[in-house]
Amino acid sequence: MSKQLKKTFFVYDELGKRTFSLKGKTSFILGQLVLAGPKGITTLELKHYTTRLANRISEYRNDYSLDIETLMEANTGSFGGTHGRYVLKTVVEVLPLENLPEAA
Repeated sequence: MSKQLKKTFFVYDELGKRTFSLKGKTSFILGQLVLAGPKGITTLELKHYTTRLANRISEYRNDYSLDIETLMEANTGSFGGTHGRYVLKTVVEVLPLENLPEAA
């Protein structure tokens, strides 16, 4: 059984400084939002790494009170419609992996 990597996130907002840890895809996607900055992310850009991205975004908003903006963009190519681009507005930092405390 593989062990999922856990990351610690620091959030700075009107609630003050908060810390929480996430693992697996929940951790990966929030890390990608942080890295993307004002460009944001879409499901297509993350390709095989995401399923149910909108559900994860909803989880971040509801469970962790993160401010994430949804920008609607027109699809390109032969398919019409729109898709969402998610932009993290809350200031979030990721604890560097090399600074993670060792397991006891």
